[in-house]
Amino acid sequence: MVIVEQSVNVALSIADRAVFMERGQVKFEGPAQELLDRDDLLRAVFLSGAGA
Repeated sequence: MVIVEQSVNVALSIADRAVFMERGQVKFEGPAQELLDRDDLLRAVFLSGAGA
């Protein structure tokens, strides 16, 4: 099943795995729990293109 969700909290609470894409490139692919457990990784995934 594929879920497209704007709320990262909702998506990660439902999913076993997560894939985040930006401009057609995969920025993260792995266990959803890893993103929930690591604030530094979550910030890096979401803020990597913030200055672009």
